[in-house]
Amino acid sequence: SVPTIDFGYLPSDHDAALFVAAENWEYFRDNYGIYLSPVNAGPNGTYNLVINGTTMARINLIEFSAGSAAMTAASQGNIDYCIIGVPPAILFIDQGAPVKIISPLQTEGSGVVVSIDAPYDDWDGFVEWIKEQQANGKTVKIGDPMLGSIQDVMLKRALKEEGIPYAE
Repeated sequence: SVPTIDFGYLPSDHDAALFVAAENWEYFRDNYGIYLSPVNAGPNGTYNLVINGTTMARINLIEFSAGSAAMTAASQGNIDYCIIGVPPAILFIDQGAPVKIISPLQTEGSGVVVSIDAPYDDWDGFVEWIKEQQANGKTVKIGDPMLGSIQDVMLKRALKEEGIPYAE
């Protein structure tokens, strides 16, 4: 008898490490002796956590549509762990939820993506181009995954630090 762990995640960049481990389980078994052995592979799947040949836990993956939904489940004790962005976690922690952040999983999981024929190749060039467009009375449209997502927070802060005004 092994413990069952309900593990929440978002179908976005936050789950990349989880699914690399799940999809490449043989690599982790052969090279590290710790791996997720598939029982029912895939999103909302079940895996056994195996360490040095011994099954230590059964992992149930539970997909959530947003960090706030995962945090609600964690706050209510309906999941044991989750991989989400920092903003919803901090929001819930600040409101007294009985949860905490124990480790950053990825430090460079987001990036600004532009057309290959854009007239700039780096952040400084992008900022300069935006300022030129604004000086000429043009509007620059920038998309991000979702209001309040980590990408949204990071982009708004970066634009603010560059002195670039924006509208929601």
